[in-house]
Amino acid sequence: MNDSIRKLASEALTYFVHSTRTNGGTYWRCTQGTPEWVSDLCYAAHNDGQMGPDDWRYEFIQECLSAIVDETEDDLEADIYTHQLTAWLASRADRYCYVDDAVQEYGGEPGSIIDQLMLGQLQEKREVMSQIVYYLEQRQEELEDDLDDDPLTEEDFYDVYEFMADEGKCDSPGGSEYKRVLDEWEKAGRPENIREFIDRETNLYPEVE
Repeated sequence: MNDSIRKLASEALTYFVHSTRTNGGTYWRCTQGTPEWVSDLCYAAHNDGQMGPDDWRYEFIQECLSAIVDETEDDLEADIYTHQLTAWLASRADRYCYVDDAVQEYGGEPGSIIDQLMLGQLQEKREVMSQIVYYLEQRQEELEDDLDDDPLTEEDFYDVYEFMADEGKCDSPGGSEYKRVLDEWEKAGRPENIREFIDRETNLYPEVE
């Protein structure tokens, strides 16, 4: 997998947060202000919308994106604890299909029900990985086609910086820190991953307000 795909995966990851519901349950979701292409990626990784928004699916999307960034996309693993596997299976009425398909694909039944559940969950994770990689490849092709016709502008930089300022991750646009980071972005050739660039540059000088 090429570096461009890994960079896209890294950018997409910046919009994922781990949240807690009022009942104490935790889940992965996308932040407010997530760009349309990341939302489209999540849609694609929900079987092109055939599956509604699903906590387990978002968890797998985040896991697969992290694996792409870490270059471990071939090392996906299933959960090992019974309560996690049974919760995954019970979360949707059709998840047993992944178990049935995996058992059939790998030939014969594994040694235990837990082994079967692990194979089924891994089957779904691999499906998500395949959908994400395909989407990112298509996204990269679109970016390459549009690169010459639609270069990033200072206005694009300003919009991202302003949004991150609202999140409390940097100062307000127009200040000395904004001008410094904008200048560094210009010198770096206006890299596409503006959010990641701002986050990295502002963290170099955390004392600056």
